[in-house]
Amino acid sequence: LSTRQVHHYSKGDAENQLPANDVFSICRTTTGDVWIGTTSGLVRYNRTTDDFTPVPQLKNMFVYDIQEDSSGNSPLMLTAYSATNKRKDNGRIIFQMETIQLHCPPTV
Repeated sequence: LSTRQVHHYSKGDAENQLPANDVFSICRTTTGDVWIGTTSGLVRYNRTTDDFTPVPQLKNMFVYDIQEDSSGNSPLMLTAYSATNKRKDNGRIIFQMETIQLHCPPTV
């Protein structure tokens, strides 16, 4: 982020690629970690390898907001829509909203 260079990433099938092309949230923490919320999960950007580490607990979930706690420490407070917990109500699809707390230690 400090290089001011533009990089393009797209969805891939490998474990260390973005799970979706639709990015809804990006959070840079006070420790410098970059978290990316997509329609198919949450990943942490790895600066040294220029790839992504997925958070297994949020695989296939719509992560629309990422917030660091007020003290600037983990856990991150995440709010996500679960695509696996949807139901139909009179032809409408209803998503169950969940708030998930994860302890995500900073990368070294």
